[in-house]
Amino acid sequence: MLDLTPAPTAYESSDPIGRFVNRKESRTLKQSCTICKIVGAIAIIGALNWGIVGLAQVNPVEQIFGAGAARWIYALVGLSGIALLVSHFHICPACRKIKA
Repeated sequence: MLDLTPAPTAYESSDPIGRFVNRKESRTLKQSCTICKIVGAIAIIGALNWGIVGLAQVNPVEQIFGAGAARWIYALVGLSGIALLVSHFHICPACRKIKA
């Protein structure tokens, strides 16, 4: 069949979900506010930690901070992951001000 949907304009691109995203509002971690940079860094460090746990069966967070503090750190990593998930659908108001 012939696809008759209009092509995205120069300011829009279609993502896999099918919604349109304004390219002017797309951002990277370098262009984010301080809080978003911290959230991104925590999520990246947490992902690297779980990669080490999966590959080498060594848990650096528990070795450095102990089991009690590791629970709080894992909770912080989880909250950072949720914040990153939300940031894929909504841009932080502080980041929007920086971009403008």
